[in-house]
Amino acid sequence: MMQTTSDANAQLVSTFRSLAGNGQFLPVDQLFPADLSALFPDDYAQREEGMEAGVPGIRSFLDTLKAGFPDIQGRVDDVVAQGDRLVVRMTWQGTHTGPFMGVAPTGQQVHYGRIEIWRMREGKLAEHWGEYDLYGLLRQLGAVPALPS
Repeated sequence: MMQTTSDANAQLVSTFRSLAGNGQFLPVDQLFPADLSALFPDDYAQREEGMEAGVPGIRSFLDTLKAGFPDIQGRVDDVVAQGDRLVVRMTWQGTHTGPFMGVAPTGQQVHYGRIEIWRMREGKLAEHWGEYDLYGLLRQLGAVPALPS
């Protein structure tokens, strides 16, 4: 029996929900395998500012993240799905032992939140928008001052 787009999307949502139900931090390589073709189509559209287009952009972003935070781990906190959209709220944590965004290693343990919005197509993540707490992350690294109280 051929799997419908709706079935394939439901399976992808189920995968994210199982990660959320796990409640544990997972290494980035468990969240995003080396072969990204199982998750992303060739015409994947990246809509996040500052990220390189397509699947190479995902790999480049993950490599940059791992260079700055070799022990980086993510936890899926919430998943909301409707139609062809999947929204995932995540928490990331790691130790800053490599250069990241021009900031020399600090040895600082950091954590920050991230919101991902994905458009699904035929069981793959076809389009992406993302926002993360860059200010909070850079503040933890001492790269920007805290806001006055």
